[in-house]
Amino acid sequence: MSDTPRPTSIERKLKTASNVSTTSKYNPPGNLNVSLDGIINRLNGKTAMLQKAAANEDRGQAVDVGVAALPTSFFEDLSIPENRIRDFVHYCAEDGNYYRLLSETKRLELVELFQSKAPQFVKERL
Repeated sequence: MSDTPRPTSIERKLKTASNVSTTSKYNPPGNLNVSLDGIINRLNGKTAMLQKAAANEDRGQAVDVGVAALPTSFFEDLSIPENRIRDFVHYCAEDGNYYRLLSETKRLELVELFQSKAPQFVKERL
């Protein structure tokens, strides 16, 4: 019943892969106890892979918000076919300003970003 959102599957896997605890049965409280799994996963690249997966998941959620922010007809007016709307919003998410424009109060600025990126997307990707 806390306000903290439940961690996603990727976040839980990342925490498990880089398991560092501060107490254990053999380690007195206050000393750092690094697990062997955490060291092995760091060396074999699993931790880095899971960090990239978590970043991709965050980006995917931001793209979902951008797609849902405006009706399909808006994107069609920009000459973006319905089956390429998600690709277009991914393209726009590469812009560093995209993430700060996702709030309801910045909707007009998000529309302006989409309008400025649409001609280049149509030219390069369609």
